[in-house]
Amino acid sequence: MLNTPIITKLFFVAILSGFITLYIVADETSHATKQQEINKLEKFAYANCLYGYFKKHKYDSKDILNIAGSFVETGTSSFEVYQDIADYIDNFQTSKKTKQNIDPDLLKCFYLDEDQELKNIISKAVN
Repeated sequence: MLNTPIITKLFFVAILSGFITLYIVADETSHATKQQEINKLEKFAYANCLYGYFKKHKYDSKDILNIAGSFVETGTSSFEVYQDIADYIDNFQTSKKTKQNIDPDLLKCFYLDEDQELKNIISKAVN
């Protein structure tokens, strides 16, 4: 005859390991989803920066505006997050200089990935 306490313990262990597995899978999915949103917010920041440069110089900015808009449409962050990023980009200045005297409004777009404050805004939005 089967030992009922052993079967009960094995059943409990099986259930517990199932919950642990579900928790780990959910955590990994959550991390992947957060990383996808971080990537979208970073790309929005770059597109928004380039849009500001295009607009300042009266270049055709329709495509870059559509690109920025696509990140808003497919993202999960609130409108306020995108507005905070756009406001920050408008006021962001880089201290980098070039020998060719590149327009600072264009140059700053290529140094956004080094800016800790932008990283903080994005990190706060997804956590």
